[in-house]
Order: sequence, then structure tokens, then C-alpha cells
Amino acid sequence: MAPNAIWDMTPRQGVDRECGRRGEPEVVAACAGLLAGGDADRSFVFAIGGRAAESVTGAHPRRDQRYFLPVRAARALLYA
Repeated sequence: MAPNAIWDMTPRQGVDRECGRRGEPEVVAACAGLLAGGDADRSFVFAIGGRAAESVTGAHPRRDQRYFLPVRAARALLYA
């Protein structure tokens, strides 16, 4: 799959793909961790957040985007 191909997926498709790669229990655990204020690896953040994940994973994450991770984690739980 091309590197940008994940950004062409719907949120459900991205989560389905990540469940296939990591397993559903690991995806659910990673989402729960984000909801509890924890961190996740960059590839997981892109899997659940798509292109917009760049705003929170770059060298200078935007402080006004702090809501991004828990919101995307909660949405991912709908599809996991």
C-alpha cells in the first residue's frame, strides 16, 4: 500500500486496517490509553487520525489541537 493510501481511507477503513495489523484488543487498549491522557505511537495516531494527525505528531505539535487524540480515539472505538 502506498504511504498516502491510508489518508484516502474512511475512518472506519483505517481502524479496520489497524485492527488487522495489531489486533482488535491492542487497538482498543491504545484508544483507552489515549482517552486516559496517555500517548500512542505515531503510526497509530495516523491510523486513527489520517492526514490531520500531522498537527499533533510533528516536531512542534499545536497546543490548540490537544482535543484531537481523545476525540479520534473515541471515534476509533466505534469501529474497533
